[in-house]
Amino acid sequence: MFDRYTRNLFVAAPLTLAVPLLFWLLGVQLGLPFAWQPFTLGIIGWLAALVLRMPFILLFPKIGVEENRRTVLTILLSGPSEEGVRVLMVLFLLGAPENAFALGLGWATVEVFYSLIQSFALRSLSQRTDDKALRARALMQAQGMERSMEPGAPLWGVLERVSATAGHIGFTLLLAFSPWLVLLTAPIHSTANFAIVRLVRRSFFVAELTAATLFLAIFLTGILLTVS
Repeated sequence: MFDRYTRNLFVAAPLTLAVPLLFWLLGVQLGLPFAWQPFTLGIIGWLAALVLRMPFILLFPKIGVEENRRTVLTILLSGPSEEGVRVLMVLFLLGAPENAFALGLGWATVEVFYSLIQSFALRSLSQRTDDKALRARALMQAQGMERSMEPGAPLWGVLERVSATAGHIGFTLLLAFSPWLVLLTAPIHSTANFAIVRLVRRSFFVAELTAATLFLAIFLTGILLTVS
């Protein structure tokens, strides 16, 4: 018999995978072209931003940064790393501005798969009782991340992917409109991620409502600037 987290995860997985498809269909309805090249560039961009953060993440424990501060710094790095890579791709690799939707969609799609891998890894972690797993769960609790292992977390994760996908596409559209907007998108990205992680500790509902409001607003702004 599956536990509630596992049942919810298997319900949430196909819904999560459907999120990029729904945004692709929305793009078609809006007349925004899809092309595999910018979509693939989005995937590469997300991976490059992740690699860019890794040296800092590995450096923090070596220079004695406390565990809680490591988590905060890692979150704050998300904006400069992702938006920095994104604006470089928009400037030098995107080509036509209308390709921005596909680039943002590729960026969001690889994150969808990454989030699912994380969810299944958490499922495995929650079922293990070895010392390594117990230490990992204790570390998550110390960082305030224990709620990500609650039974309802996978279902809330579907809404999170909708918001995040809207955000990635919206940020890309904004940078295609004006690369100088990176001066806004980078701090907004970091601040939003930090605030949402903090809000999750109190309420999934409040955290996801906040994320949806912000990132859908960014998405709609990008769409209006693109199709107008």
